[in-house]
Amino acid sequence: QDINPLDGDAGSIQPLYNMVQRFLGAVRPNSFQPGIIANVVTDPQYIQKEYGQVLKYLAGYLVCFIIAVLYFVLMPLVGLFFCCCRLCDNCGGHVKKRTKTTACERNTLATFLLLTTLIILAGVACAFTVNQKLTDRIDVYVAEVLTIATGLRTYFNGIGQNVDAINQQFSIPKNVVLNDLDSISGAFGNQLLQALQEPINTSLGLVSARAQDISNSKQHLLVVNATKASLQEREHKISAELNSLQFDITQTLSSTSCIGCDAKLINNLQLNGTYSPILDLSPVINKVLKLSQQNLSSAVEKEKRKLNDIPKDVESQMAAIVSDSKASVNNIEGNISSIKESFPLLDSLPAVIESLGSLDSDIPKYGGELKRYNYYRWIVSIVLCSIILLIIACNVLGLLLGTIGIALGDDPYSANGCSQSGANFLMAGVGFSFLFSWLLILLVFITFIVGGLAYTEICKPWANGDIYKLIDTIGSQDDRLNLSNVLKLNQSFSFTEVYSGCKRGDSLWTILQLDRTFDLDEKLNVNKYTDDLVKNLRRLNVDLNSITLLNSGGRNVLQEFVASGIKNIDYQAFSEQISNAMVNVNLSLVIQYLSTLSLTQTDTEVKSNLTAQIERLRNLETTLQEQRKDVVNLTESLDILKGIGSTLEASVNATLKSVDKAAKMLETIPKPLLKNATECFIAKELGYFEGYLKWVRKAITEDILSCNVVSVTLDNSQVIVCDFLINPWNAFWFCLAWCTLFLIPSIIFAVKTAKHFRPIKGMFSQDSSEMTTFKLPRAQINGP
Repeated sequence: QDINPLDGDAGSIQPLYNMVQRFLGAVRPNSFQPGIIANVVTDPQYIQKEYGQVLKYLAGYLVCFIIAVLYFVLMPLVGLFFCCCRLCDNCGGHVKKRTKTTACERNTLATFLLLTTLIILAGVACAFTVNQKLTDRIDVYVAEVLTIATGLRTYFNGIGQNVDAINQQFSIPKNVVLNDLDSISGAFGNQLLQALQEPINTSLGLVSARAQDISNSKQHLLVVNATKASLQEREHKISAELNSLQFDITQTLSSTSCIGCDAKLINNLQLNGTYSPILDLSPVINKVLKLSQQNLSSAVEKEKRKLNDIPKDVESQMAAIVSDSKASVNNIEGNISSIKESFPLLDSLPAVIESLGSLDSDIPKYGGELKRYNYYRWIVSIVLCSIILLIIACNVLGLLLGTIGIALGDDPYSANGCSQSGANFLMAGVGFSFLFSWLLILLVFITFIVGGLAYTEICKPWANGDIYKLIDTIGSQDDRLNLSNVLKLNQSFSFTEVYSGCKRGDSLWTILQLDRTFDLDEKLNVNKYTDDLVKNLRRLNVDLNSITLLNSGGRNVLQEFVASGIKNIDYQAFSEQISNAMVNVNLSLVIQYLSTLSLTQTDTEVKSNLTAQIERLRNLETTLQEQRKDVVNLTESLDILKGIGSTLEASVNATLKSVDKAAKMLETIPKPLLKNATECFIAKELGYFEGYLKWVRKAITEDILSCNVVSVTLDNSQVIVCDFLINPWNAFWFCLAWCTLFLIPSIIFAVKTAKHFRPIKGMFSQDSSEMTTFKLPRAQINGP
């Protein structure tokens, strides 16, 4: 948890603290000597052996001790003498003779006494204030100390916990890499597919086109062959029918009964050509039929499926390597976790944490004891302040009554009970001053020694950092305070360096130079953890030999297709043979002529014969139309075959060339593409690990071992000890000493002033004088 810096400013009472600090600076003006203090702490005999050096160093305290002793001894002695003097009716008795300056003297002495009393009152008021301030905030001090202890324990606990957290954070790049490994096969397969798809599909498309050419050639060759047979078969029927019709019509027209008939009109009713000599395409057809049985289209579809299955094939072939790579990633996690085993400071932290943990129970316990003793201190302080207040009350009442008595009387130096009572109160204050001065100076000196030494030897050097030099000096003589031993580190360093570095914002990694004992560069070398992963990934390979595009059989099919003879067919001769009309006469005209002629015949036999012959001509015309349709179909098939044959060799060569080019790409593209993709993948995955390890480096060298909390804790401790405890403590004895020292002028001015509050000596009888002197607090006014 964070520890907030404490503000040690005391507010309106801060000037008092500054005054005390300046006084203590005057008491010990020489610079802080950590060597002397360290020797005193570590060597009990040092003071006896080097007492001269110690006394010289603490000469100011020695002077204060002498002054305190003189005060402690002389004040009671002076009080004793003063008491004897009073018994002789001297020392605060009466003014012996009235002069012109007597009134001025009285007023001046009263004024100085009032000022002295006010100064003492101010001192005791400040003493009350700091005494109560110290008591009121004792619970706050204990709570702050507990907060500091808890914060430190949390901080040191956090070092180990944060190292564990660093190991746990490896799961982030680990999961990313594992997810990438899960998808690497598909990614590589898709890249291969994307790179090979266009050339392979192009070549397969050409092979598919050639397969379609074979299919089309087969189809049209069969059409040609069937049409040719149909034409030839129909030709024989037409020829016989024409001869028969020509003979019958000639007989009818030649009949004498036939009116207007001329047999010469049908002399040309005969065949104009024949289909019998049409080229025989059986060898070509047989070859093409044989080629079509190879089912080249099916082979093309099979290769297309292989092409589209590249991602699956890649995934299948890479499965073992991906599995090994995942195992390597899991091994990296184990290696990263081993960093904690050799991490510096972790061995020494349990003892520190245990010590801080015990403070959780010790602080409340000792806090209770502290409050109890503070309560006793508070009572003693109140008693001492009350004594001073009693003296102040006597002075104030004495001045008040004396001034009132003088003001109300006709003659200031005549017998006046009120003013005499004031004089008695002043003398009572003097008596209390002598009575308690030794106790006050004793307690002042004791608290002064404790608080003064605490300030000059602890707080002042703590504020400017010299206290850490003392700790280093002691640590060089006592291993229990040697940080190198406490933290179990080989190299030496000073507490001063630690505090200064933490104050600057440096981390313990830099301050303690942990890189000398813990080679972070070697521990966070990415190659150390990823070599196995990289080796596994570089084993990635893909075998695409199953994609043959066009095997030797398919190649032979295309080559045999070229040699099948389709391109060698004499399509022109073929066309010429089938292009001539089979009949020279237009049968429609003949039919029309005979129909007209039959209408004019009167002979029923002739008419009947003509009608029958016309019907036969019409049937023949229908047959000829079928023949012409077959010729059209035959011509279309021949045109298609001619088109295929004219570009067959070139298209087959282009197809084979495209297949060879695609096959070469199948051999050359996958390996470099896979290598490049693998290296890119490796760089990408290593980037995740490098980013994680950079974060680990920053976390270890800057964040985890950031020790700002240490400097804040030390500063807060200084505020609690010095600003919250020592400063009020010192302010209290300073105020008490202030009051105690001002008791001397208070005594002098009180004694002098009391004389002026009594009648002039000799003005009244002894009895009256005695009565006036000792009857307190009742006052009697005697007549002249």
